[in-house]
Amino acid sequence: MRKFIVLALFLGLPSGILVQHAQAQSCPAGYGDMLDWMTLDTAATQHLTGPQNLPLYSKLPSGGLFWWIKGKSGYPWDIQYYDANNIYQWITDYDPHSYTDPHYFKSFDSKTGMPWTPICVPQGSAGQKLSSITVPSAQTGYHEYGPNCNQVKTQFYLGNTVNEVWNYGNLNIDNTNPPGNLGTNPDLQLSYRYSCDSSYSNCKYQEVYDFMQKYGEVRWTYSILQNGSYVQQSQTVFNKVVSGGTPTPDFPCPM
Repeated sequence: MRKFIVLALFLGLPSGILVQHAQAQSCPAGYGDMLDWMTLDTAATQHLTGPQNLPLYSKLPSGGLFWWIKGKSGYPWDIQYYDANNIYQWITDYDPHSYTDPHYFKSFDSKTGMPWTPICVPQGSAGQKLSSITVPSAQTGYHEYGPNCNQVKTQFYLGNTVNEVWNYGNLNIDNTNPPGNLGTNPDLQLSYRYSCDSSYSNCKYQEVYDFMQKYGEVRWTYSILQNGSYVQQSQTVFNKVVSGGTPTPDFPCPM
């Protein structure tokens, strides 16, 4: 998550640009491939930006990892791990230090501690929940890291967590200043709620990631539960595809 630890493409591309599919995962008929939904196929030549003028580069899934890189120098980043079944949140930037020094980051103590979503989810219909994973607090331990990759001694926990994937239907977020250029496309939402009670309800924090078919992550929304409703605190939008391929990730610490 960004508070804590926190694109598959048919663009009408000019001839001569090779579209590289995000990965070779094969899902059964009637299922969608989340590795493909969450990363940008044209990452070798393009990336996303938006009204906040922040870049988002994708490093495509390979060797059990994929990256969302938020700076042209190769950092900061969100790094996700995946195995044969699930995608896991693992490492994220540590504001504000991570934007000037890649030795600063936050990491779950286990790379499989925070399962976000199955790789293959049912396609479903608009408004339908496609998957749900509950994660007990004991599994959510993480540490902060700083100069020379040193680990801060204090261990933190997110608390009980609920991760759900929903079929949002069609989404258009081009109506910004300056306007985007993605158009209207199918969208899946990953709802990531943490600091929940013992029944995995009344979660204090919620982050929602929108993954638009053809483009990947196009919006991130952070909210806090207040009087029974989630009240938005911040939002980042990536609604414009531009030229410029993914830089080499700069992660100087041992993984």
